[in-house]
Amino acid sequence: MESAAVTLSTTNNYLMVGNDPATPDLADNYDGELDEVQIFNSALSSTDVSRLYSSAGATSPYKTLVMSDTPLAYYYLNETGGTAAADATGNGNGGSYNGTFTLGQSGGVSNDPGSSVLFSTSGGHMDSSVTSGSDGSFLALTMEAWVNFASVSGNQHVMGRTTGNSSYSNTGSMGIVLNDYTAAAHFGMHLNIQGTSSCNDGGGDCRIDCGTALSASTWYHIAVTYNSSGNVVCYTNGVQTATASWPSGGVASLSSGFFRVGEWTNSGGSQYPMGGNVQDAAFYSQALSAAQIRNHYCVGSGQTPGC
Repeated sequence: MESAAVTLSTTNNYLMVGNDPATPDLADNYDGELDEVQIFNSALSSTDVSRLYSSAGATSPYKTLVMSDTPLAYYYLNETGGTAAADATGNGNGGSYNGTFTLGQSGGVSNDPGSSVLFSTSGGHMDSSVTSGSDGSFLALTMEAWVNFASVSGNQHVMGRTTGNSSYSNTGSMGIVLNDYTAAAHFGMHLNIQGTSSCNDGGGDCRIDCGTALSASTWYHIAVTYNSSGNVVCYTNGVQTATASWPSGGVASLSSGFFRVGEWTNSGGSQYPMGGNVQDAAFYSQALSAAQIRNHYCVGSGQTPGC
């Protein structure tokens, strides 16, 4: 494929779509449909092209906004059949559904034709492989999703990274879990930070109670961030609800394992299955700002950015 620099004159040339007015015969008419024609003043990389392709099917203000904040992995969870779960980013982090799940369920994001996936407490999840950097570690991160719990009792894992189905090690773990080291009906986050042998759970994990009592059968936007200085922030529906200062150093690498939505593998094989719906689960290798999280909630709930 050849390429060349082109300068468009605003006085002598036309930008033509569908027909060439210089030779206006019917043979030059384009016979078909076009949508979202774009011209850039630079050569796009293959990653840029992949992101454009993925975001073109977003079909909602919320999905377009999330994509603009460059997630490392973004799962609409709006499939209507099969077991494949698409990663919208073009980063190649697609996954698969396993266990008991129901696709094509009503979602909680406003002005969005997409659906959600319903997971069962009898066991169901979406697995993928998500890495960052040469060793798969994360010096900073954000996890966010729209969730609707059928019940707010019992330990229920929303999303995070685990080592597999039958064996477990704290190394490299992270997750958002309901009722685990938290007050009743609260969600929280746990991280296993590199170089930290003891943290506030009495073991190798650092944990935070995100400070909000959730109700069953209600849609929430939940998010947690961890930055390179060790600062942790929880958000519920765009509002900061808890903070913590943890060691910096990032989350340790994993040579194997899964990024998992809907279930967790713990020591002894217990799986903390979630009973309820999840939509638009996104994972970032940077800590989003409070303004970005607020905008995600506002747009996803049908309000103006910043609301």
